[in-house]
Amino acid sequence: YQKDVDQFRKAAADVFEVGAKECRMGLFNVQLDQVMRQVATKATSIADMLLTQIVSDISDEMGNISARFEHLYTRSMEKPRESHEMKELKAFLEDAPEELKSLQAKMKSVGMKMDFLFLMGKEISEEDMDLNTTCYNWPAKVQPLIDAALERIQAQEERMEEALKVRQGNFEQDVNQCVNEIKGFVEFGDHRKVGTYLQTALDMRRRLEELQVELDLVNEQEVIFGWNKTVNPAIASGLAELEPYEAFFKTVLDSQKIIQSWYSEPVNSLVPETVDNTVEDMARQSNKFCRTYNDKPNLLKLAQAMKNQVAEFKPHVRLVTIICNKGIRDRHWDQMCEVAGGSVKPSEKTCLVDLIEKNLSPYFDKLEEISESATKEWSLEKNLDKQLSQWQDSVFVLQPYRDSGTSILAGSCVDEIQTILDDQVVKTQTMLASPYIKPFEARARDWEKFLLVTQDVIDLWLKVQSQWLYLEPIFASEDIKKQMPEEAKRFATVDSNFKNTVAKCLADPKVLTFTRTDGLLESLKNSFDLLELINKGLNAYLEQKRLYFSRFFFLSNDELLEILAETKDPTRVQPHLKKCFEAIARLEFDESLVIQGMISSEGELVPWPRTLNPADARGAVEKWLLETEGIMREAVKDQTMKAKEAYTLTPRKEWVLQWPGMTAICIGQMFWTLEVEAAIQEPSGNGVQEYADKCTSQLGELVELVRGTLTKLQRQSIGALVVLDVHARDMTVSLAEERVSSVLDFSWLAQLRYYWEEENVACKMITATLPYGYEYLGVSSRLVVTPLTDRCYRTLMGALQLNLGGAPEGPAGTGKTETTKDLAKAIANYCVVFNCSDGLDYLAMGKFFKGLISCGAWACFDEFNRI
Repeated sequence: YQKDVDQFRKAAADVFEVGAKECRMGLFNVQLDQVMRQVATKATSIADMLLTQIVSDISDEMGNISARFEHLYTRSMEKPRESHEMKELKAFLEDAPEELKSLQAKMKSVGMKMDFLFLMGKEISEEDMDLNTTCYNWPAKVQPLIDAALERIQAQEERMEEALKVRQGNFEQDVNQCVNEIKGFVEFGDHRKVGTYLQTALDMRRRLEELQVELDLVNEQEVIFGWNKTVNPAIASGLAELEPYEAFFKTVLDSQKIIQSWYSEPVNSLVPETVDNTVEDMARQSNKFCRTYNDKPNLLKLAQAMKNQVAEFKPHVRLVTIICNKGIRDRHWDQMCEVAGGSVKPSEKTCLVDLIEKNLSPYFDKLEEISESATKEWSLEKNLDKQLSQWQDSVFVLQPYRDSGTSILAGSCVDEIQTILDDQVVKTQTMLASPYIKPFEARARDWEKFLLVTQDVIDLWLKVQSQWLYLEPIFASEDIKKQMPEEAKRFATVDSNFKNTVAKCLADPKVLTFTRTDGLLESLKNSFDLLELINKGLNAYLEQKRLYFSRFFFLSNDELLEILAETKDPTRVQPHLKKCFEAIARLEFDESLVIQGMISSEGELVPWPRTLNPADARGAVEKWLLETEGIMREAVKDQTMKAKEAYTLTPRKEWVLQWPGMTAICIGQMFWTLEVEAAIQEPSGNGVQEYADKCTSQLGELVELVRGTLTKLQRQSIGALVVLDVHARDMTVSLAEERVSSVLDFSWLAQLRYYWEEENVACKMITATLPYGYEYLGVSSRLVVTPLTDRCYRTLMGALQLNLGGAPEGPAGTGKTETTKDLAKAIANYCVVFNCSDGLDYLAMGKFFKGLISCGAWACFDEFNRI
């Protein structure tokens, strides 16, 4: 610090020794006096700041030194009471000389700093000077105190060590006394003083635990003085030796108190099972004590006394079991009175001694028989009560059903109720078979009736509800009501009964009360009988409709009812047309709702040769649908004839776009057949090859069309046509390569050929001939024809010619079903594909065969092996 202070003070002095007092700068004359004074003042200020910081540091250091001296002084004046306090103070005083030496070194450093401040001329405050003086006076004041304290502590340590030796002796004496007293417990043998014995044992335990605490304290003192710890295993061994005595005395005393209480307490408060178990437990314990203390006569007397007391009471356990039975009722007391020749029913104050004095032992066998009977009757009664309690909170849970304004029974609550019913019906029937049910037989019979009625109510309710859910939307249609007035009337009755039942249940949903509602079971039975008649009438009604329009056989009852319900507006039947016809998505109606044509799902419109007015059927949907089926075939045949006439008059690439897709395919195949046969009969022998080139040229024209601008419908139609034209071209090339020269050659006869015979299309393959069905197929895609496809076609066509069926067999995914469907498309026949399942029965098959026979359709039973 001195170097820095000198530097700043020199800088302040050097500023005034600069010769120039002013400086000229261009037009300006700068006076330097004020700047010089400010620089000198700043340098002097910095030097003062350094000295002030030194004063502050010295003040803090002297305060710290003074505080440490004061701590030494305070600790030297302390007078410890406990040994650990004395030990801590002794260690502190022994370390005090080193502390004094350290503080004196610090004082020397402070003195040097004070001298520096005087040298620098720094003014020091009076407070700091006083603090400095105090610090210099502390060593002379503290040193004598520390010396005196050390002498005092050493004297106190000697006194404490003497006191600890005395304490060790007393501890050993107390332990030996306790050990000797415990050994004297073997002399305890008076069963009348067992309470005193137990208290003595408890007091001894307390004394041993206190001695353990004393040992811990002595060990602490020994550690403080650096002595070896006192170890005395007699305490632990004394506690271990005391434990069986304490348990023995407690058990004997408890048995005395319990048996005495059984004698004196009101007999109605005794629980036979508890008394019996306790007596057996006491007997086992007394026998165990007798074996344990067999070599200690006095303790053996105590054990024998307990054993004798238990043995004396044991004969009365039978009396307690008989009289204290909670299942005994007045009828049983009356029977007991007759047996004993007097009243044996205890009052609220009757104790066991009173009953013993009545000397009922000669009647125990008969009384016990009555008591056991009461127990079993009581068990049955409790079982009935328990069953009843299970139903207290059971309710029928109903949930609103759509917008019907009523509710239906929830399945979750039915499962819970059914579980309880199944369990309780078995239990109740078991109870009724018991020989002890007679007092409660009427109640048990009534309960069984409730359970069985509840079971019947739930069964019938669920059956009625199931049928109601099925029939409610059917009879919601006014058209169905008009067509089935008798069934509609019956359903109205069922509907009213069902809704009334639900309303009553909502008013009081408790199972216990609702199933006992008057007339409930009869109402449900009546509703179920009516539903049977309704279903019978409904099935007869649907059968009548199916017989009229046979394609209804392929529809489920629900689908058929949806169609039959639309009697007023024929346009509302359109969403269901796909269920009856292969390709008719909707019909074309004019403003008068007269049908002018049919439209496929692809959007192809086929005009009808004659119109159909559904109103003429007077609401009978099946009538105008049957008429639709006939006109559909007429329309397809009409289009086929017109397309045949136009084929030779119009360029082929224009012709294919002017006619329905299936018509174009049929006539195209017909002219291919005609032209191939003509080529085969060509005298030159090159006709087939030339015609193959023509087929290739026609395919090229179709390719140009596809590459051009076409509608989606036209593109689909040409796509199916191209598939068959490619097959036709390939077969023509094959015939040319084989050099077929006769129309009777097998290679030609094996092809599917189309002929116009007797104003109809005939489809031929080898020797089989099938009429073209004229079923409208729309613009559907066709399978690529492979040799395997042709083989399958030949097999199925041959089978049909012989009035047989076919069963294509092969691995999954090889096209068995699709090939069958494609053959049906080839000859324009209606083909119904049916996926068989395990649930298919003879009734369903019978309905299906009825439809097939009636409408002449094909059926493809997929996965037939599942049936």
